[in-house]
Amino acid sequence: MKVLLSLFLFAITFFAQTQEMKTYTDNETGVSINYPSTWEYRENPRTVFILIRPLEKEGQVFRENVNLIINDDQDLTLQEYTGVAKMQLRKQLQGYKELSTETVELGGKQYTRIIYQHSINNLSLQVAYYILLQNGKAYNLTCSSTQIDFEKYLPVFEKMVSSLTVRG
Repeated sequence: MKVLLSLFLFAITFFAQTQEMKTYTDNETGVSINYPSTWEYRENPRTVFILIRPLEKEGQVFRENVNLIINDDQDLTLQEYTGVAKMQLRKQLQGYKELSTETVELGGKQYTRIIYQHSINNLSLQVAYYILLQNGKAYNLTCSSTQIDFEKYLPVFEKMVSSLTVRG
């Protein structure tokens, strides 16, 4: 069983590393990010971008996605900003359950990564939320998946977050 699980995790990681990528650049904010070429970019007035995985089957209710919101960092440290973000998540999300919070280095940048679960419209979701403070701004990347598929998409999410660049 352990061998099968190891092979499955290797295949997922290999797929995430070898998948052809496209680049989205937002000239106004100076942000660019690579994302799988099969995913689509969508405009959203509340985010810098939202990148969405394609439909896999008819009637599919949820598609994995990554979005970016940029705020002023309010002169907070990464630890302080993370604390404020967690308070907001607890207040705003139905069934919020924090699974982990840790500092991770991706693409040469230091992020706080909060992994949490919540539900929306009877869907059980799991999220990897990455916070980067740079140039007086807080870059909030939210990578969402169904709980059942989260481990499958985490390597894809991390590859995308690793590619984030901020001009200036």
